[in-house]
Amino acid sequence: LQTSIDNLYSWSIDNKMKFHPGKCKVVSTSISANSEKEWNMFPFFYSIYTLGGVVLQNVDTQRDLGVFITDNLSWKFHVHYLLQEFIDRFNLLRRTVYFINNPGQRSTLFISLIRSILEHCSSVWAPHQKGLLDSLEHAQKRSIKWVFKVSPRDHWSEEFYMNKLYILNILPIRLQFRFNDMKLFYKVMYGLVPISLPRTLR
Repeated sequence: LQTSIDNLYSWSIDNKMKFHPGKCKVVSTSISANSEKEWNMFPFFYSIYTLGGVVLQNVDTQRDLGVFITDNLSWKFHVHYLLQEFIDRFNLLRRTVYFINNPGQRSTLFISLIRSILEHCSSVWAPHQKGLLDSLEHAQKRSIKWVFKVSPRDHWSEEFYMNKLYILNILPIRLQFRFNDMKLFYKVMYGLVPISLPRTLR
């Protein structure tokens, strides 16, 4: 890996795109049992890498292209971050466009400014745990109530909520994630993106 980093650094110098070592981090990923974390106290647990002679910092979590990568490959941290950003942006939108009453216009604002947060790189981080999916769906349900000018305290059955999504032509969160995965697979399969299919799928 150090050789690859050295080659990348040399390429950046030749192309006058020098990397900033202070902005480059190392995340050592593992899905082993928690007991392995006891080794963290030892200085040799983490591999040491350098970029242009500067030692790169080891971190537990790092944001890359808008997605938080953690050392245990869990997306819980990223989902919680997105939920907070979703809520903050929704509250800002709700205060800013209070004068808009048309559900169609409200739906357009929701999809373009808020829902898009949850779809960025979802094929990479979309969770499979029911608790995380329910949290994301709950945030969307609250927004859909705002679209129809309904109090967030009003109870909606699952069937009633699905009917409202159908009216707005919006998919539930878990289905939207699957749809995004299918779109990416289609693009990979037909060479529309620079990603190769594994040999087992060819």
